[in-house]
Amino acid sequence: MTDLTLERHFPVAPEVVFAHVTKEEHLKNWMGPVTMTCSEIDMELTQDAKWFAVILNSEGQRHKMSGKVTDIDPPRTVDFTWGWHDETDARGHESNVRFQVTSDGGDGSIFKLIHTNLPDTEAAESHNSGWTSTLTKLEAMLA
Repeated sequence: MTDLTLERHFPVAPEVVFAHVTKEEHLKNWMGPVTMTCSEIDMELTQDAKWFAVILNSEGQRHKMSGKVTDIDPPRTVDFTWGWHDETDARGHESNVRFQVTSDGGDGSIFKLIHTNLPDTEAAESHNSGWTSTLTKLEAMLA
């Protein structure tokens, strides 16, 4: 299995970052790469619950993912499972995601996205591209 870690610095307090990466009202605005939009979401990562989201590409193709929150320690971490659905809505391989937020020692925050248990290098490279693009949208929101 393969793991992926991405890190970003944001010029806002950890509590603000944590709200943006766990509350549905914010997630719907940045979930998915820059070329995609989040069309459906039930993803409140502030509670021990199941979640799902659907993102649409520019051709209107649906990409659904879902999981379950497995651990939450506000405003520091949230851990959840992650699985893509196929065209019949069957859920595929399950991996794990952690959003981790810490202070930068000043007024800002360090955000880490850790995606583990990816099935292979190709999946890790694909997720790296997708998450990098997705975090570009979060960066714009928190700038």
